[in-house]
Amino acid sequence: MPLLTTTERRRDTPVAADPSVPVIYGASIQSLPLAGLTLGEARNWVREFLHVGPKTVALINGAKAGEDYRLVPGDAVEFIHQAGEKG
Repeated sequence: MPLLTTTERRRDTPVAADPSVPVIYGASIQSLPLAGLTLGEARNWVREFLHVGPKTVALINGAKAGEDYRLVPGDAVEFIHQAGEKG
């Protein structure tokens, strides 16, 4: 399955002025000002306080995305904690 790219974003998705993006990791849900960052930059930003590993699978709006995907308001980021994964 190909990775989601920024250009594949649905055209009818409303653009909000709020830079907050919901970030889900396990039971933790945070609303963070990550719009404008790439997924890789966002991963580095949340790594310390959410303990997200560098190889943890990331979904944007339910689809796998590359580290160069640029987040926009309205996106939702979910890091998938695999069973048996430390952290």
